[in-house]
Amino acid sequence: MERLIHTNPHSSHLDEAHFRRGEYFFTRRRFRDAESAYSGIVKLGPASEFYELALYKLGWDVLQSRNSTRRLCKNILACSTTK
Repeated sequence: MERLIHTNPHSSHLDEAHFRRGEYFFTRRRFRDAESAYSGIVKLGPASEFYELALYKLGWDVLQSRNSTRRLCKNILACSTTK
């Protein structure tokens, strides 16, 4: 997945690769890595079929992490600027 993301940044499977990475990291309690992966989908915007699910998973990621208030505000800001 890492290779797909870095060597094919315009792949039609990019959003799914980010999502699968996020799931991998989240289940291993690597919340910062999961946040980064889910945020990659949010940056792609609502056209991604994984967009809403990524927003949901970002919320869970924030709740599971230690700096939840600061990270939640950061994610809300990122979502509000994505169109």
